[in-house]
Amino acid sequence: MRLVPHKTDAASTYETTLRVEGNQVDKNKVLHDKVVHKISSFAADVIVTGVSYVDSSGTVIGNPGNVYIKAWSEHDIVHPISENPNYSLVVAPSDNNTKVEFRWLPVLGAEEYHLEWTWVDNYKKEVTDVTVIEPVALPFTDKDFSYNNSRIQTKSTSYKIPNIYNSGYVLARVRAVGRFVDNPTVTYTANWSGSNAAKSAVADWPNTAVSSHDESRKNWQLQMSFAEEGKKKEVISYFDGTLRNRQTVTKINSTDKAVVGEVIYDYQGRPAVEVLPVPVASDTLKYYDSFNLNNSNSVYTYRDFDLDLPNCATPRSEMSTSKGASKYYSAMYWKIRPTDGRILLQMRKDFHFHK
Repeated sequence: MRLVPHKTDAASTYETTLRVEGNQVDKNKVLHDKVVHKISSFAADVIVTGVSYVDSSGTVIGNPGNVYIKAWSEHDIVHPISENPNYSLVVAPSDNNTKVEFRWLPVLGAEEYHLEWTWVDNYKKEVTDVTVIEPVALPFTDKDFSYNNSRIQTKSTSYKIPNIYNSGYVLARVRAVGRFVDNPTVTYTANWSGSNAAKSAVADWPNTAVSSHDESRKNWQLQMSFAEEGKKKEVISYFDGTLRNRQTVTKINSTDKAVVGEVIYDYQGRPAVEVLPVPVASDTLKYYDSFNLNNSNSVYTYRDFDLDLPNCATPRSEMSTSKGASKYYSAMYWKIRPTDGRILLQMRKDFHFHK
């Protein structure tokens, strides 16, 4: 078989022989019913110079009739990417201002995108000054951006993050990632959005204003972990004035619903009750007020299990099934074990889920 490749850097003709074997006599022989020859070329002329059949003794008999040649191509279509594509990047609030969304136009030839964002506060230096600094008055350059940002890679043309920041501005940039046309094995990255214009202030970047998270002035800490293709996990913890963890909120990735867990402290400030985390109908990462209640529909506290009562009476208050963990799992209450005074969690025997 003669092959004439059509390739500018290796336009040479060569011959090769493809050999298949079907030995029905010797069972120890390996059956070779398919042979593949790969041509690394954009195109080629294949000329079959002859087909012959040779028996076990080496005698050439002729064309067997059940041997054929099949050609197919395996290729990737690589489109060239402009050095400065038109991204039209937009940064805007989303989902009732509980998230920040980044949106941009698709770029021909891009196989994925790099998205970077950062946050800049807008507080004035004077403590008594309650006004904020406008984006045009906040200095911010490309160099400032590269020093402090978060980056993900995604095949999508949009991405959302939780709106959990202090008062300020979230700004972002994006760039397309593809491959070189003349060498598809090498990654090609276009310029960042807006890189052809000088930037000196926040107003020069695609940005959106964000208000301070949790207006009730709670102490909070957010942890975000990232994986491939922009996958992420967010966990936010809320603390009281003594920096004790009161509530932890995260999200179920499969259902995109929030999960709330609480810690309840005893009279001396020790963690006594760790309420099982349960999902809620909302997907918002926030502090859920009055989440676990007692039978009087008041917030469940140490008063429901850790009080000195007259005549050594045992304090006991069930958690309300109208809200919180008991609504999801089952009604529960506390009692003190008489042998050692330890507090025990009791569940009703008719364990069930509340719809």
